[in-house]
Amino acid sequence: MRFFPCSFSWLLVMSKIARLEKLNAFKLNLFSTTSSSLCSAAGPVLCSEFINAGADTSLTTLQWIMANIVKHPHIQAKLFAEIKAVVGEGAEEIKEEDVQKMTYLKAVILETLRIHPPSTFLVPHAVSEDAELLGYRVPKDTTVNFVISLMGRDPKEWENPMEFRPERLLNRGENGEPDRVSDVTAYKMMPFGSGRRLCPGKRLALLNLEYFVSNLVWNFEWKPVDREGVDLSVKEVFLMVVKNPLRAHVHVSKNQMKA
Repeated sequence: MRFFPCSFSWLLVMSKIARLEKLNAFKLNLFSTTSSSLCSAAGPVLCSEFINAGADTSLTTLQWIMANIVKHPHIQAKLFAEIKAVVGEGAEEIKEEDVQKMTYLKAVILETLRIHPPSTFLVPHAVSEDAELLGYRVPKDTTVNFVISLMGRDPKEWENPMEFRPERLLNRGENGEPDRVSDVTAYKMMPFGSGRRLCPGKRLALLNLEYFVSNLVWNFEWKPVDREGVDLSVKEVFLMVVKNPLRAHVHVSKNQMKA
């Protein structure tokens, strides 16, 4: 089987093009009444927010997921086995209803978000009244930042926090019941925030990631480029991205060749 090198730079193409375009050319007016109309500058700002908060974060996370999958072939094999157990041999596409049954897939994605959240901080919050937390006085109107990257790597909460091990997020089923993903996103890691300020796009983002990752693993086998390995160095470019874009040898999986 012939291998060919594949760069993941293309994952960022759509969002980069959108950001480079002159958004003012759109001159959006989202409301029909004069009293509710948006000025010509507001529409492009909203579009930019949708792109940065939605597309960029998902594409960045997808690159981190695939980088870890390439770096850890046993995880790729286990993920492929789970997909095969759900859809059987010969399936051309993994669908939305299929990924709902893939527990290990969800654990792989959450483990990536734990170690590599696309942003270091959540959107800043403010205290509406004087408060006290763990003996610290927090005055009214104080700006509070949550460093989610440190939360997910806290050695007090996570054993060997920099080890990529999705199994840590699984609760083993009893009496023949399937495994379940631990509900830790509310207190041990907060890649989407928490409470009333939870990211409204959380479910859509996770669904998109589950769909893309499952189909990429199902249809292709991924291996690191000879003598290069996988570099997980981080670079901050508004988001925390892979410093050196992933390069991998990719070929059609044997399962798809049979199909």
